[in-house]
Amino acid sequence: MNAVLIVDDSATMRKMLRRVLGQTDLPIDVVLEAADGVDAIQQLVEQPDVRVVLCDWNMPRLDGARFLAAVRRRRTKEQLAVVLVTTERAEAIFDTISEDEVNAYLQKPLTPSDLRTAIAPYLRAEGEAA
Repeated sequence: MNAVLIVDDSATMRKMLRRVLGQTDLPIDVVLEAADGVDAIQQLVEQPDVRVVLCDWNMPRLDGARFLAAVRRRRTKEQLAVVLVTTERAEAIFDTISEDEVNAYLQKPLTPSDLRTAIAPYLRAEGEAA
């Protein structure tokens, strides 16, 4: 199953990302949402089939850097793809974390093509076994 988790404190941005995901024509079975990193960690515990996380950088309670650190203690890049989707410049983010911790980085605003390119490698093709 291809499940994607959108993590962003803005309900508007979560809605926009959900819409853009729908325009990618990728085989996505389930799209989940979390308002911050704390909620996202809980979603990942409850939904272990999540294959890709689209994560904002600036969020209350548990920001992108701390969320990523928590996720990487449990799952590797090969087990769970984390794609940062943010307005922050890459240089500012990669001063804080290693590029090796994330699978991809996208700067807002983004296109369906940007998103497709970033997450397609981490999704199973339709009918492919788990």
